[in-house]
Amino acid sequence: MLEEPADTVDENVEKGNLYALQQNNIYINHINLKELDSLAEKNPELAKKYLEIVEKVIQSSEKAEKEIINLEKQEQRQRHENIPYQRKYAYRGQILSFATIVVSFVAAGYFAYIGMEKATIAAIAIPIGIVAVNFIGIKNKDQK
Repeated sequence: MLEEPADTVDENVEKGNLYALQQNNIYINHINLKELDSLAEKNPELAKKYLEIVEKVIQSSEKAEKEIINLEKQEQRQRHENIPYQRKYAYRGQILSFATIVVSFVAAGYFAYIGMEKATIAAIAIPIGIVAVNFIGIKNKDQK
């Protein structure tokens, strides 16, 4: 969330520094040019070194951003390459859970036929548990 602009220059600098820290960037936008000009008049060597440091910081942050972008591109390419395998295993998991449900209901029918009430209840509870876990997983995925 962005806040309202500050009333004073000092508050703007503080808020700007805060935003820069949040974005993980080096904050150099508030260089006071008048002070830099007076520094250049008093000590040109120091002003020159200061500007060199600022340039190095900018180059370093640009290099880091380029590396991050390249890493993100590489990760996206790997994710796209893995999609068919992820789908294959997801389908296998769905088929296995469906087969477990069918086998559990067949077992429940058999246990009911031979009069084993506790085994029947357990065989019915298994597919209900599988369905419940799937619905909980779907609900949690929507909440993220």
